[in-house]
Amino acid sequence: MIENNENKNNDLTPLEDSKNNKSYYQTDDEYLLHVKVAVNNSNQKDIDPILTAYGYPQSKIEEGKALYEIALDKQKKQVQEYGEQYTATEKLTKAIAEAGEEYLVHVKIANVAFRNQKGVLAEIAALGERKKTQAGWITQANTFYKNLLAKPEYVIAMAKFGQTGEILTASAAKFKTISDLYDSRQKETGEAQTATKERDKAIAILDEWFTDYADIAVIALSKKPDLLEILGL
Repeated sequence: MIENNENKNNDLTPLEDSKNNKSYYQTDDEYLLHVKVAVNNSNQKDIDPILTAYGYPQSKIEEGKALYEIALDKQKKQVQEYGEQYTATEKLTKAIAEAGEEYLVHVKIANVAFRNQKGVLAEIAALGERKKTQAGWITQANTFYKNLLAKPEYVIAMAKFGQTGEILTASAAKFKTISDLYDSRQKETGEAQTATKERDKAIAILDEWFTDYADIAVIALSKKPDLLEILGL
């Protein structure tokens, strides 16, 4: 009777979560460093001839190095883009914090200045609660100042409560800046997401090449653990 050895040969199958592929690593930086060591050290005099005999001469190793360099550049770009996104977000958050309280005071005063004038309050977007989303809130504020300043009689009504045209104009300028900062943050967010997709694609291509290379290297150098150590495998 022939025993079924299907489950006894798993040690011959490369593990999906072995350190020879990306799934083993918690970060892309860790994985890329692992690849760098395994690829760059392949030219050692005791290693190169063995790998060459198993289909990985230095000419083929250069293909892996090129894929590594592309992935590394994409990783650096992704980090840069997210840094720029964080900076843009910080600037926007700071600007909103500085102008937001003043804006809410102006809305409250407008509700006094134009009490029982629901049409005016609707025109200057001063009715009801402020929008919950950041984009909605900024748009609402810009509408408030733009429409308020568009009519001299509205400005005169606000000035009766200490909010002169100069004060309102200065606040309107702040929200113009906030709108620009919001647009900038959205642009940086989009660029960061694009950079992430490009980085992930580059690493996936590298991983496909490297997984085969690393598995073959482990097979080729199975009896020379000291050489595998040099490759980090």
